[in-house]
Amino acid sequence: NANDPYFSQGLACFSKGDYEQSTMLFTKVLENSPQHYMALLYRGVSSFNQGRYSQAMRDLKNTTLINPSVGEAYFYQACIQQKYQKKESAIMYARRAIDVQPNQEEYYILCGTLLLETQEFEEAKSIFKKLLEINPDRVEIYEIIPKIDGFIQSKKDAENAQYLQMVTSQARAVQSISQTMTSSMANLNNTSTSKGFSSYRSRESIQRDLEKAEKRLADMERNRGNDDS
Repeated sequence: NANDPYFSQGLACFSKGDYEQSTMLFTKVLENSPQHYMALLYRGVSSFNQGRYSQAMRDLKNTTLINPSVGEAYFYQACIQQKYQKKESAIMYARRAIDVQPNQEEYYILCGTLLLETQEFEEAKSIFKKLLEINPDRVEIYEIIPKIDGFIQSKKDAENAQYLQMVTSQARAVQSISQTMTSSMANLNNTSTSKGFSSYRSRESIQRDLEKAEKRLADMERNRGNDDS
């Protein structure tokens, strides 16, 4: 009941930053009305502001169980996960907060920041662009987006360089195999034919392996040429 006197007093204490008192008052509300999700929410945020993250998380989870559309409860759960350095979980809650309340700017700021920290640059850019749709006057976002574009390009360059290094390494390995097989063929060709059919079959097997290795080397060199272009 929003008219509960304890709830009103709790809100007054909360607005003044007296979180110890507001926690006590919201607890009184919940003793009489356990399904009062706003009392749960504000008690959870009061606990968060006091650094009592486990207690806060419990109240915030219960808030969303009663009313899944309370974006603020997901937002503070994201903040708690961020405190614990659980960034993937934090991003999950931040996304959920945006889903249920897509008009809250601070949700986008938190989600975008977390995505940048985990190098999910494309999604971070998308989040910040959505924020600009809500509030085009956020001038700092116009400065952030070009920087994100730089991060995206740097990441692509690093991935391309890593791929090229892998292909080059594989090509060298295959080239080494090819050289070894060629040497083996030469040795077999110099071997006396008195060894008969079994020696002939060995040459056949080595020739097949050599042809496979040379084909793989040619394919890798061609792929590397495509990457360079």
